[in-house]
Parts: sequence; structure tokens; C-alpha cells
Amino acid sequence: MLSIRNINHGCTQVEKFLNVAECVPIVGMLSSALRVKAAYGQVVFGLGCAAVGGVGLLISALADDEKGQKTFKKVTMFGAEHMIHGALNALRGFGVLLLGTCTFGLGNVQMIVPNMWKEDHFAPFFQYGKYTEEQSKANLPY
Repeated sequence: MLSIRNINHGCTQVEKFLNVAECVPIVGMLSSALRVKAAYGQVVFGLGCAAVGGVGLLISALADDEKGQKTFKKVTMFGAEHMIHGALNALRGFGVLLLGTCTFGLGNVQMIVPNMWKEDHFAPFFQYGKYTEEQSKANLPY
């Protein structure tokens, strides 16, 4: 069964792979195009989760179900978080694709610098689960 933590971990691993791949000349342009396509899917996935969470939140509020409200609030936040990540991934993908295009694919090597600034090299700048997992670790719907 998929859980929020498993989905966030999977997204982090995919993003780490794309961050490493975008530093390789020529390959970085392909990974950037792939990142943009994946970002569109991530936005749609986040929108779906936010919609389901919003409807569930409304129904549980009308039914006066506090446990349901907490659960659907987390689902809504999870969806919003993935919509934001998707939008940021699309922007990064287009930016790196533009950098690679303007430098004939050689400028992608420069992407090593921002990836090495972080303690966890090549991890996403904005960690998945920062809002959904940290807000209430004990009450996540797993």
C-alpha cells in the first residue's frame, strides 16, 4: 500500500537522479526535458490529491468527523505540496534546458555548483514531506 512517506521518498529518489543527470553535458538536456514532463504529471497528481482532500474535508466537516478532517487536511496539504514541487521542477527543467541549449550542452556542468552547496548533495532544495510529514508525524494516514 502506498503511503505519503513512500511517495515522498520515491519522488526524492527520482529528483536526485535527475539532479545528477542534468550535470552531464548533453545528457542534462534530455534529463531536463524529462523533468519538465514529469513535473506536469506531478502537478496533475497534486491537483487530484488536493481535490480529493478538499472534497473529503468538506464532507467530514459536514459530518462533524474530526479524525476525517485531520486526515483530509493532510491529503490536501500533500496535494498542494506536490503541485508546488511540480511547478518548481518545471521551472528548473526549462531553466537547465535553456542553459544547455545556449551553451551547446556544456553549460550543464555548472549545475554541479548549486547541488554541492547542500549537505545532502543532489537532493531537492525543498524536501518532499516538509509540510505533510513534519506537521504531525504521529497522525499521518498510512
